[in-house]
Amino acid sequence: MPCKKSFSYSQIKAVSYIKDNKCYAIFVEDIYKLIAPDHFELTLERLRQFLVDEQHPYGTAQTKLCFAKIRRIYKRCFIYELGVVKVCEYKQMVVEGNHRFIAYKLAGIDFEIRPHTSSHCDMLKKYNEVYISEDDWDANHEDTAKYCDDNYVDKNWIKKE
Repeated sequence: MPCKKSFSYSQIKAVSYIKDNKCYAIFVEDIYKLIAPDHFELTLERLRQFLVDEQHPYGTAQTKLCFAKIRRIYKRCFIYELGVVKVCEYKQMVVEGNHRFIAYKLAGIDFEIRPHTSSHCDMLKKYNEVYISEDDWDANHEDTAKYCDDNYVDKNWIKKE
């Protein structure tokens, strides 16, 4: 009997199958790692190339972004609901959620954009002009170090349905 409901790849968490009268399951994250390891594991070079090559509908007021944060969000955005991105439509600028914005775009994940305001002194920059820091901002700060721990994230963040 054919399946009557269609799914996007981001909605599927695991695939089950039967072989030799035994039931098996493989998680989609593991499938991504097997069939597209370069796509799943984000490198600094790939991020920099993406920022240069892609046309981004919004810019930023930020002068720096953290590679480690973007890489963590990129990996987790397939599994968890990570929040909205706030933009100032007047300036075409992301004002909250710059790391999420880049990670979502890299992953091809649909995300919610909410209108917001920016300061009059916020100057618009293109993402390819932003410095990408290799220091892990979360790991080096006591209030945000918890975000580096996958166990904390799994217990406290909402998984996609």
